[in-house]
Formats: sequence, structure tokens, C-alpha cells
Amino acid sequence: FHFIAVNYYLQGEYEEARRSAERASLGDSGFSQLILATSNAALGNREGTQQALEKLARYEPLARDTEG
Repeated sequence: FHFIAVNYYLQGEYEEARRSAERASLGDSGFSQLILATSNAALGNREGTQQALEKLARYEPLARDTEG
């Protein structure tokens, strides 16, 4: 569902992106939370955006800046 959600988001179909991201988030991944946060932000849903960002903050980064 992640790629479906991204596709909807890129097409400007933010509600469909949010719904697909919610289905993908059942597996509880950081990427799902990222899509939920961006879709909710595009829809003007501050509460949904904040909730997704709080959940996203629980995940470790996929990579670290070796120069930083």
C-alpha cells in the first residue's frame, strides 16, 4: 500500500493517499507515518499530521550522515 499511497499523493489525491497510508500503517512502519503526515498536512488536518509525526519520531533513521 505504500506505493499506492505515494502514487495518490503525487497525483494530488490526498484523501486517497491518506486512506492508503492508514492501511499501510497497520504494519506500523515509519514510511507509513511519513505518508500519513504529508497527506494530512496537504488536507489541512493538523491533528492528524501531529499524530503521525509523533509516531514517526519513534523510528531510527534509515541512514546517518557520515559527515555530520
